[in-house]
Amino acid sequence: MVRKYKVNRNFGCVGCDVQKKAEYKQKISKRFFTKNEDTVLLNSCNADEDFTRLWTLKESVLKFTGEGISGGLSRYDFSDCICKGSFEKFGLKFT
Repeated sequence: MVRKYKVNRNFGCVGCDVQKKAEYKQKISKRFFTKNEDTVLLNSCNADEDFTRLWTLKESVLKFTGEGISGGLSRYDFSDCICKGSFEKFGLKFT
C-alpha cells in the first residue's frame, strides 16, 4: 500500500497525517479546487499522484494557518506547484 505523508509545522510542533493515494476524480476536483488547479489536474500525466499531493498540501496549509478545511480548499490556488512539481518548497515530503 502506498502512503503519502503530510507535515504541518506550527510554533515548533510537527504534525503528521497519513494519506492514502487517491484516485483523481474531476467531480471532486471541480468541487474543492480552483479552476486553475482543476485544469492542470485534468491535463496531468500523473493525475492521481498530483491530486493526492494537492489535497495534502491544501489540508496542511489550512491546518497550519488554523483555518481548517471547513472554509473551503479553494481559498488557496496551488496550480503553480502542480505545474512545477514544487510541493517540497512548503516543507512537504512525499514518499
